[in-house]
Amino acid sequence: MKINITGDVFIITSKLTVADIALVAKNKPDALKVFEGEGIDREQKFAVSFNDGKPSIANFGITFGSKTRCAKGFAFYRGDIPSTVVNAKDYVADIIGTSADFIKIVEEQVPTAIEEIKKARTSLLADITLDGENAGDSTPTDNKSNKSASKRSGKNASDNTADNSGDTNNGNDSNGKNAGD
Repeated sequence: MKINITGDVFIITSKLTVADIALVAKNKPDALKVFEGEGIDREQKFAVSFNDGKPSIANFGITFGSKTRCAKGFAFYRGDIPSTVVNAKDYVADIIGTSADFIKIVEEQVPTAIEEIKKARTSLLADITLDGENAGDSTPTDNKSNKSASKRSGKNASDNTADNSGDTNNGNDSNGKNAGD
């Protein structure tokens, strides 16, 4: 996390990208939260989220509302500093308060969560088969013999009926005799 002041604006830039926040929010949302206590005494103290164009910050959470223009798209919060403020650093420190510590905790938790999400997805993808692919020791359908038969005949192997729709001789040779005669 970085905090910058430029003129009457302060920016909190997270180490997390908008994509990181979205991925973790979908798959492991607790990694975006800080909890205190265990079991039934467990209490959420802070949470991180992203909502485009709607930033907010409080003692219990931050919603990043923008992303950096660089390729990675780090999440950031933009806040205004009133022109009447004499000491901008003190003002920003009062606004952010303990949120800074909680943001850092979440930023440390998220990379581990992302790694777990990626491993789980890789495992899941390995368990998904497309029709015709082998799944372990069993093959759902064996279309090889049907495919080779259709290549030899020029027809689908499942098409066992004669198609004489374009045949004006109805199976007869050029002399009008059946091929079997």
